[in-house]
Order: sequence, then C-alpha cells, then structure tokens
Amino acid sequence: MKTMARLALLLCLASCVCLAVVSSHWVPNVIYLRMGHLDTQKMKPFDFSSSIMAKRVGHEDVEQFFVHLKGPITKAKRESVSEALGVPLGPYIPMNTFLVVAPRQVIEKIKGHQDVAWVGPVLAEYKLSPSLFSDSSVTMKTRKVEFDQIFSGQKLFSPEASVAIAEMFKDTDLDSMDLKLPENVVEKTLRKALHVTLATELEMNTLDALAQQWQDELSQTLSEVRITAVSEHKFVVHCLAKDMPTVLDYLTAHPMVHFVDKAPAFTTQNAHARQIVSTNLKAETLPNRYKLETVYDRVGLDGRGEIIGVGDTGLDYTHCFFHDKNAHVAIADSDLKVPNSAHRKIAGYWRFIDDTDFESGHGSHCSGTIAGSHELFDVKENIIAGHRGMAPAARLAVTDVSCGHTTCNCSIHDHKGCPCPPGGCPFSEMETYLPTDLNKFYFPWSYKMGARVHSNSWGDDPDPNVPQADYDSNAADVDRFMYEHPDFLAVFAAGNSGREGFFSVGSPGTAKNCLTVGASRTSHEGFETAVDFVNYDAMATFVGNQMQNQYCTCSKGCDANNKVCAVAKSLKDEETCCALADRAPHVFGALGAACCKKYKALGINKDPENNGLTSIAGFSSRGPTSDGRIKPDISAPGDITVSTNSHGHKAEWECGVNPEIDANSTLNLISYSGTSMATPLTAGAVALVRQYFLEGFYPTGQRNEKHQLYPSAALLKATVINGAIPLHGKNTEHGAHKIDLMPDLHHYSSLPSYQQGHGRLALNNTIPLKGESEFRLFVSDVSKGLQTGEEDFYCFDVIEDDRLLSITLVWTDPPAQPSSLVTLINNLDLEVSIPLAGQRGKTLGNGKLTSNPQGEVEALRDVTNNVERVWLPGALSGTYVVRVAGSHVPVGDGQKYALVISGAFEELPHACSKSEIRLLSEPYTRAVSEKKSSLPLLVMISTVVGAVGMMLGVVFTTLWQKHQRQRTVFAPAGASVSFVQLATREE
Repeated sequence: MKTMARLALLLCLASCVCLAVVSSHWVPNVIYLRMGHLDTQKMKPFDFSSSIMAKRVGHEDVEQFFVHLKGPITKAKRESVSEALGVPLGPYIPMNTFLVVAPRQVIEKIKGHQDVAWVGPVLAEYKLSPSLFSDSSVTMKTRKVEFDQIFSGQKLFSPEASVAIAEMFKDTDLDSMDLKLPENVVEKTLRKALHVTLATELEMNTLDALAQQWQDELSQTLSEVRITAVSEHKFVVHCLAKDMPTVLDYLTAHPMVHFVDKAPAFTTQNAHARQIVSTNLKAETLPNRYKLETVYDRVGLDGRGEIIGVGDTGLDYTHCFFHDKNAHVAIADSDLKVPNSAHRKIAGYWRFIDDTDFESGHGSHCSGTIAGSHELFDVKENIIAGHRGMAPAARLAVTDVSCGHTTCNCSIHDHKGCPCPPGGCPFSEMETYLPTDLNKFYFPWSYKMGARVHSNSWGDDPDPNVPQADYDSNAADVDRFMYEHPDFLAVFAAGNSGREGFFSVGSPGTAKNCLTVGASRTSHEGFETAVDFVNYDAMATFVGNQMQNQYCTCSKGCDANNKVCAVAKSLKDEETCCALADRAPHVFGALGAACCKKYKALGINKDPENNGLTSIAGFSSRGPTSDGRIKPDISAPGDITVSTNSHGHKAEWECGVNPEIDANSTLNLISYSGTSMATPLTAGAVALVRQYFLEGFYPTGQRNEKHQLYPSAALLKATVINGAIPLHGKNTEHGAHKIDLMPDLHHYSSLPSYQQGHGRLALNNTIPLKGESEFRLFVSDVSKGLQTGEEDFYCFDVIEDDRLLSITLVWTDPPAQPSSLVTLINNLDLEVSIPLAGQRGKTLGNGKLTSNPQGEVEALRDVTNNVERVWLPGALSGTYVVRVAGSHVPVGDGQKYALVISGAFEELPHACSKSEIRLLSEPYTRAVSEKKSSLPLLVMISTVVGAVGMMLGVVFTTLWQKHQRQRTVFAPAGASVSFVQLATREE
C-alpha cells in the first residue's frame, strides 16, 4: 500500500502545480505530471546500482525511465540520444522529457551524454490519476439539456419554498403515498473500470498474454477481476470498488504501466440556428418564418458530395428528413463492412449496439440538424422544409452507440472493442456505449465510409464538486486518430456544466485537435417559435422524476420534503404542471417554465435581452482545461433548437409523404437544448467549408474546378475559427449558485475567452462569395512543417482603415500522455507586425502587450494552445507581416500547420522581402491602459481519498494571482485592438 500511503502528499502538490504553472509559465527543467512535478535541477542523479524499481516475472531487466534532455529539443538531439541508447525514444512529456522502457544497462549508456540533463525512474505514485480518488463517479453524457435549464444538481426549492409547499398541501394523506425512490433510480455500481496506458506500444499477442497473466495473479486474492488488452497501448480493467487499492498497487508496480485513470461510463449530453450562422443578423427579427434560404443555398453550397460521420443514440431513418423511397438503408453488422449504398441520406449505418433510435431520440435530432432534408424537394415553405439541416444535401455515416432493447451486444469484429459487460449492455435512453478505444475502434469505420467531418454530441460532464477539465485517455485517443489522419476533423460538444463554473468542459472535448463547441442562444423569434415544439408531457414526467430523486428520500418525520415528494409524484403531464404553476407562481414559476407552454412563453417574453442571439447559454460548459488551454474553441446556437422528432420503434412514419400526417404538423419536430445541438450545427457548417475548398470556390469566391483544394483538418478548424465573431451579451445565469471567481469574464466580448472560445460561428464572415462578401480570404495549408528554430513569413497590404482583420494559426499536435499536466507537444508561435499611424507595432496570437516592472513593453507568448488567433476589429491600412515560428518542435519531422487570413486586402499575401521581415524586429509599441482590474486566474479543487482505513478528505486550493488586464489602445490613435491574456511568457 505504499503507493496509496503517499497519495495525499502528492495530490496536494499536484493541486499547487496546476495553479502555479498555468498562471506563470512552463519551466524547461520541470517535468509536469498530473500527480505532481519533478524539478530536474533539484533531483539527485539516479543511482544505477539501486533497486527501487518493481520486478515482475519476465520483466526483471526492464524498467521505465524519464530521460530529460537539455532544451530546446531539436531533431539532431533526439537522434543523438536515441543512437547512444540503441533504442528509440518513447512518448514525449513536457518539458523536454521522453519515456524509455529498457534494461538499466541500456539507460546507463547515456549517463553523462552532452544532450541529457537528467535520468530518473517513473515511480508507482506518478502513475495514478487524481480523478481516481474523487468520491464521485464520472459519467459520460450526451450534451442535451432537458430540465437542466432550471435544475442543476442542487435542491430545486429553497427551504422556505419547501415549507410553503407543505402548507399548501397540508391536507394530503402522506400515509397513503409511496415515498420510495422511483424505479428508474439505480444505485451506484460497486464495480469500477480503469483505463491503463502503457509507456510503449506492444504487439497484441504479447498484450493478450500479459492481460491474462495479470488477471490470473490478481484472481488468486480477489474475487472479481477482468482485464482486457484493447489496443497496442491500452488495457481496460474491471474490479470491485473495495479491491481498487490492491489493483492499483499491482498495476502501478509494473514497469510497462505508465498511467491509470478512470474509464468513464459514456452517456448522452434548426431553422433559426441555420439562418443565424449563415447571415450577418443584427436584429432580433428574422425573415419569413420558414422560408429561410441562405446565400449558400443559392450557390449550391449545401453539403453535396460530403459524408458526415455521427456517433449517437441512433437514427429514425423512416422520418422524411432521411427517408428514401428508392433505396433501403444499408445496415453494417460489423466495423469491417463498408456499405456502398445509393441511399440519398444515409451512406451507411453501423449497428455497433443496435439499429434504431428512441422515441424523440437524441441521435435523430442531432442528425437532422446536420443534414436533414425532405425527399420531396418541391416542398419549400412548410415547417419541415424550414427546419432542414445545416448541410441538407450531405449524407451521413451513422454509428449507433445506444441500446433500445432489454439488452444489446456489440457488432464489432474484435470483441476487445466492446464496452458491454458479460451478458450485454442494458437498456438506457441516456447512457451510450462507446468502443473501448476511440482511435482503434470508433473513428476508423466512419473514415472508411468517406467521412472527413465527424459529429459527437456526447462526453464527460465533470464532477461538480471536483472541476477538472482533464486530458484523459479518451482525449488522447481523439488526438491520436486526428494526428494519424490529418484530413479528419472530429467535432465535440463542450458539455452542459456551465453553471458549475470554469473548468467544466468534459472529455473528449478537452482534446487539443478536435473542434470543441459551446452553445450560444438563438434569436428571440427562434425562442418564440420553439415553444410550439416542446413535448411538455414528457418534460413534466422528467421533472417529476428528478424531483423524486431529491425529495422522496425523507422518513415520515420530514414533513416539508414529503409534501414536495407528493407534488413530484403528481407531476405526470403538462396539465398538472400548469395547474401547479397557476396555484402558486411564486413557488412553481421555474417549474412551469419547464413543462407548461404558457409559462415558457411568458418567461421568454419577460426577458428578451437574455433570450437573444448575442448571449452564451447558461448551461454551456466553460474552460479552461486543467492545463490552461482555451476550450471551447467556438460557439454556435444550441439553446432551444428544433429538429427531427423520432418515432422510435413505431411503424414507418413519413411526414409530408404519408397522407395521414400533415407536413405542417409539429409532431414531426421537437425542440431540445444543449451543446449537443450546437455541435451538429457546427459539423454541418464545417462540411460546407470543406465543400467550398473542394469545389474550387477559393480564392475567387466562385466555383472553379481548377482551383480544387483538398483541406486538412487543421485548415477546416482554422477557417471556421478565423470567421467567428464575438458574443457581446452578458451571461446573467452563470454563477447563480456558485462563488464568482472570475467576475470580469462575465462580459465576454473580448476574444478569445473561456466562455465562448474564439466567438460564435458565422459562415458569412468565414468563406467569401463573389458579389456577396466585402472581404478576401487567404489560406496556407503547409505540409512540409517547421522544425525547432525554423520560421515562415507572409506579407500583405490592407487597403482600407478600420476594417476587421483576422489571422488564425492551427496545427494538429501529436497526442499527449494522460499522465502529463501539460498537453501541448509541438509549440508554434504566431507573430504579426502591424501599422499604427506612422509607427509599427507587434502582437502575438492569443497574446497581449504588457509592461514589465521596469515600464518596458513585453510580449506574452502562448505556450499552451495549438490554436492562435490575432483578431483586429479596427485594423489600419498598410503592410502587415506575419511570422509563423517553430518555437519548440520536439516530436516529428516537422510540424505541419494551417494559416488563415481574412480582411480588406486586394492582393493575396506574398513572399516577404528582407526589409519587410525586418519590421518584425521593431520594438513593441507602448500600450495605454484604459482599465486595470484584478483577474483571478485559476481555481483547482482536488478531492483526496487515501487507502482503506487511512485517509478520506478534501483539499481545496485557490490561487489568486494579480495580473493587469487591459484593453490595449495603441498611441497614436487610429487603431484599436483588444486582447485577453490567456497565455504566458516563455523563458
């Protein structure tokens, strides 16, 4: 139990490190781990004669080491050390460190090597995730908000309201009521699942043998242990909760094991939205309610030719949005089967778990938002046509990851990819069953189907008591697949835990390379329209069940709560909900807004300013990630969106085709809210951007096959981020029941921010069309890449003053190790020299100009994100010089990147002259501070649970560091530029 005994000390250290390093800078001589940090300058040289490493049968001579090099790391240094070792260097861990698994005598070869600063063992206590010791289990949820608008994990009614309810219902016969929990409330399982990441990849037959050996050895003392090797570097371990300390000690002692983390259980999280992201709306009123043709429809940018992957609860393919009277849906019962279907909407349907959706299902709603379209194309102006998807001519590759039957079994060629326990996956409308390794078993089928954009409206909602936003093995899986398939962009929902405050983005949305989406609000008219598409009876039942979960647990001596329980049990339909709200609006007003149409409409019209398209949705999860990265990347409308209403297992149902169903019937559509809804909207928009490049719209703004460009995922991501616009609304909902630690960020119009990312998706500001747009677009999809110390330059002339100029750099970074606190591997930097009314200034991507204690202007570089943007809303005319620098590229043969520039320039950027490059060496222009305020940067909360019988406690650590946050106005007047400090100065 030595590992567990030292846990409390390490977690305290880890909490402090999380706070300190993100708010200052990454120190080159420090190895940053989630369980703490190692300052190699203070570490003693390793004694190669010691015997502190654990031994296992067959592995007596193999150990795991940190090999810390002298920075900065170049390709030549890597090759020199690897040659001296005689074995390749393993995975990279910031800073300047590689893992190596080898016999001790091999490691001893580099003792005294000129490029090696320190070598040390990877001890067992470094291998544990802090999340293992939270007393709350992490679950993966779809990103759909139902009652979350008013119910956020706390008591719905105040104590005073509960007493008032007791008085109102004082004549209710409590003895006649069943005060047990509702049947759908299931006790937390006593079984735990763990993800085990290895320090290096091994052959699968070797891993299978190792898994069997571990299982056999542990089974000698433990009753239930199941270990499966799921990929070349990952195991899944199932055990009883009471046996976890023993299992963890066993696993972490093995020299091949690098990190052990929770294996989360995955569960699930529009016409006006489509118009909002396609046009430059400034008013709260939209055009004709259902005739919502956009400029992109007119030029044929509708997703045709695109296949979009979607993993969700399934799809009702009899719905008119997906039905094809001339073709059947091709169902694949294995990931090895790649259908060649002529179906107009569904390229293929992988029955990973089953092959249908639930009634009013999550997956059908999301799929309709992506690509839903009526097969009778002459139906132009009814309700159904008006709510078609963002890319209505695209097709879908659907992976069904939920069980709508009593039990379900996986349809996959390799059982190791199946997450179901023995006996099958149980029925659940919320829980989804994702493959055990997303890189190996989830994304490949969609990729083989031709999908290059993939929508994912599911993920981990972090424990509200232990906000983390960690980078785990699921996030690493996403980054690994995208790094190995650089033309594939995964789009993920940020989560619906925004009311829990910052650090609330869930995995895999914490991955670096994916496009993570937050939810903004829709237009006021959109809210009014959506009122017609809510299933109020179902909402009433859902709300009643949630209330029972909280209030039906008292004994008979708890009168007030028992009365609330009585109310909860009576809540089965809209009529009851409305009656309760009518009876006591001051008590049940929030309740009525959830399940009574007239109260929902009343609430929308009562607060039109908050119910508008310039605000973030209150539920949308906030960043930063635990290592300080900006997430979400972008926001899109996701609050009250209308899309497909699935009829589940019922007979074929074709709205507008079946004469018994009126095409204008609201039965065909339903309204949901969540980042789940913003994500498919964004995925559809990304598909339109991809079509724009493939059909040769770039650079002239009109279709030309000779200009075809095959875009990388980095280019697609950079393009949509580059066109995003700031949301200026005030988030009046955030912090309603939390201590507000970042009050300045309530006004979140500065870009980027931890709430909206780089802004709201705006296609009209993203891809210009000839005769329609007043800006030009330049893109560079660099395939050669940069090594450490290399740089590229781009020069161009802006021809008009006071016009928006946006410059965005994105690169697909190698996957990080889940054990590492710092996840950025290869660091590029974006630097721009700008004209300032006769002077020159410089700015940095995501950075800020600031003054040091000596009054000198300094630049703060971003050493954390693989997205960097310079956003200049009032750029002056003149010459601009852009530098992309390979500041530190320790992995690979050169870091590829995508650069996107949009603004008022006639000629596209050109190669820079020597005199233009010299402009970047000019000193920074002094900034005039309009406002100074204290910005509390980070709060980390770590829950520590020691070994059985040893320690149970919670450590709360809050670090407040004072930084100057200012709106930077360059003197002399004439150009105004806003920055928010989200990065740190590199030393």
